Amino acid sequence: MKAKQLLSVLAAPSILFTALACGTPPPPANQPSGDIIPLAPSTASAAPQPTAEKSAAPAASAAPSASAPGKPKPAPAGIPMVVSENEKEVTSAVGVSGGILRVGGVADLQIPRESLAETFGFTFALNTGKTMLKVTPYKGQIGDVYRVFVFRESASSEPVGVSAGGAPFVVKLPIKGGAATANLAIGVADKGKAKFTVITPKSVLTADTGNTAVFEVNALPGEAVLHLTSAAP
Repeated sequence: MKAKQLLSVLAAPSILFTALACGTPPPPANQPSGDIIPLAPSTASAAPQPTAEKSAAPAASAAPSASAPGKPKPAPAGIPMVVSENEKEVTSAVGVSGGILRVGGVADLQIPRESLAETFGFTFALNTGKTMLKVTPYKGQIGDVYRVFVFRESASSEPVGVSAGGAPFVVKLPIKGGAATANLAIGVADKGKAKFTVITPKSVLTADTGNTAVFEVNALPGEAVLHLTSAAP
């Protein structure tokens, strides 16, 4: 080999080594080697995954059926109903949770849970004083005469009748005069006169202080009087 050619061959590696030592990078290869993370994901890897959406769909579609419009929300079970009481007159708002109105510690008007789908105002009172209904009691009257008035909050002076959508309403009245049992007379004003309906008791509660008649009523007039009677239905 000629001397000039030999010098050329030996000089080439020296030039490459000198370039590397000086920090000059080698020319880029056509294909990258090793694991290289791209700065922007490809369109294929950015496509949304449908798995999470499919699994969440049944929960979203089931939610409306649990709170369908027009269906009252169930009242919590196991919680005692609120008792509103007074000696002569008590007024209380009663809704789906139900409630008990008690007069004189002995007379009850009970609205069971879920009997009402909406809230109404109830007044339960002795039929005395300025608000008394001037109605002649039914024959065979036993004990006191009570007054019932049902209304909406938006129109508190207008009576509105209510029906029990679940368990019936319950009326408990003390049987005075030593009688063993009694019926219930419900009177409403009809063209200036009282029109009465008489029903028999569901049961009679006995006690040393006197008996109590228990009645179940499926509907209450917006305004009425109640009292016990010895008369037959």
